[in-house]
Amino acid sequence: MAGKSDKGALHTETAMARFEEAVHYVIASTRPDELGKTKLAKVLFFADLDAYRRTGKPITEATYVKRQHGPMPEQLYTAIKALASSDKIRRKESAALRL
Repeated sequence: MAGKSDKGALHTETAMARFEEAVHYVIASTRPDELGKTKLAKVLFFADLDAYRRTGKPITEATYVKRQHGPMPEQLYTAIKALASSDKIRRKESAALRL
């Protein structure tokens, strides 16, 4: 279990697993040429925002930080690395998709 002082850490293993599932769902549901890290971050943010407005709870419990092109979940790169290392996704380094 991650401590609250860990930068970008979700507070439970269940919360991190839920975040990874959300990231995997968005990646698996989108064509690779249409998805980059900015769009992925925005989809996750708006999904959390919509869920919070409807239910009072976000889907992922991610911590979002302000970035130049919009909110970015601090845990995004950790989740992508975990999904890639478990072969659930393939990382593609290109101008179109920089995950």
